[in-house]
Amino acid sequence: MVNTLSVYDIFSVEVEYMSKNQEQLKFDLDVDYVVVQNNSLVMGNYDMTTMEQKLFMIMLSTIKKDDTSTKVTSFRVVDLAEIMQITSQVLYRDLKDICKSLMSKVVEVKMANGDWDIFNIISKAEYKKGQGVITLTINKLSEPYLLQLKELFTAFKLDNVLCMDGKYAIRIYQQAKSNIYKGEYIVDINEFKKQLKLTQNSYGKYGNIKAKILIPAIKEINEKTDIDLTVEEIKVGRKVRALKFRTSNKQNQQKVIVNKNKNSPSKSNINGFNNLDGSNK
Repeated sequence: MVNTLSVYDIFSVEVEYMSKNQEQLKFDLDVDYVVVQNNSLVMGNYDMTTMEQKLFMIMLSTIKKDDTSTKVTSFRVVDLAEIMQITSQVLYRDLKDICKSLMSKVVEVKMANGDWDIFNIISKAEYKKGQGVITLTINKLSEPYLLQLKELFTAFKLDNVLCMDGKYAIRIYQQAKSNIYKGEYIVDINEFKKQLKLTQNSYGKYGNIKAKILIPAIKEINEKTDIDLTVEEIKVGRKVRALKFRTSNKQNQQKVIVNKNKNSPSKSNINGFNNLDGSNK
């Protein structure tokens, strides 16, 4: 098992605040930053849009190995837009709604002994119009799932979620990374529905889950991320009762990542991260 320190030592998060006219705040974002979270949170029950998940993952990527409490994190909206690969005009327009929606989202985390926690991820969002800066505060109740993690954690590079468009692809990718040390894992279909907050009206029939979630999500994961993923249906009679996912790290992959200087894109060899995969028991 690899401990959290190894992951953070190799992919350290460096935050640089630069002053411009005593007002402007700059946050140095990088797609090579690493997101680390407890497996219980990865496998928890919640529903976030693609943009909400990306904003959440960016926040998590700023947590350092030696942090002992969650912190207030500030971003320039233009920096967020660039790393999310959307126009700043769109993000300025939608950011308040994204933050309000994210703050309202409830996460349910279940433990093996039957205990459970329910909490909101974001406790406060504040925007400074004159600076173009958004300040977000992670709910302190989430600290046990984000800080000082020594075991039962999942780690992945931020660019693996930023590159995806489907909200279910992002969720399934994280779950696959959490279980990658096993090679394969089985999820009861009813539990799968709870994890992704799938409503009975839209996803009561497995055919809808397969066509609208599994097929497009697995296709996007295989095309864009650092893992390969397949799924097999486990049936009782003619009814699908569970899903068996098989996952593995891609070998010898060179991944092109977005650089702030778009005239000089960089390449990052992700094998080093895969060899130090954090999704261990």
